[in-house]
Amino acid sequence: MKNTRTWVAVFISALLLQACSVSYLQLRNELKENPSSGYGQPCNVKYSIFIEGYRKRADAGNAAWMYLDSFHEDRLQEYIKTTEEIIRGKRCIANYVGSEEDADLKIRIVNSGYRGAAPQDWLTGLSLGLIPSWKTEEDVYKYSFVSVSTKRGHSYSVDRKTFAHLVLFPIFWITFITSDDIADYKKALANFLENS
Repeated sequence: MKNTRTWVAVFISALLLQACSVSYLQLRNELKENPSSGYGQPCNVKYSIFIEGYRKRADAGNAAWMYLDSFHEDRLQEYIKTTEEIIRGKRCIANYVGSEEDADLKIRIVNSGYRGAAPQDWLTGLSLGLIPSWKTEEDVYKYSFVSVSTKRGHSYSVDRKTFAHLVLFPIFWITFITSDDIADYKKALANFLENS
């Protein structure tokens, strides 16, 4: 019975330490305003979306990137729906085509996902959350857009900023709101359509 209580205490402690961090995503590389963009006029946009997902995996001390098929399949419909929303909001007709050769707007999404714990994360964990830590994971998401008609392209990067400390436990739930990559995708696509 005592052994069971010990394991339950360890499990609950591990959950609490995970809940002592707050993360948010930040979009970089936005285009400056360009009023000559043609997407404000009625148009017909054929677009393609290519998604890649990677995750860092450690095998016997060696880090390697692993391709994630499931990221592509799980998220494609969500990105299609969001893309159509944004394009229709610009008074255009949106048509998804599966092939990049047939597309007027080529969209490439790369998710490099979770990269593992950084040294400062270990320090915070080993001190049971007493020593604070923070980090920036660059290029967690990368959105690339190419307009075939204007022959312009641009890439946007999304960084994940994380703060960890015991005092963050009461507000850890904010991470569920601030880690929405679709919101950053919407901003990036709207910025590209307005300014390319």
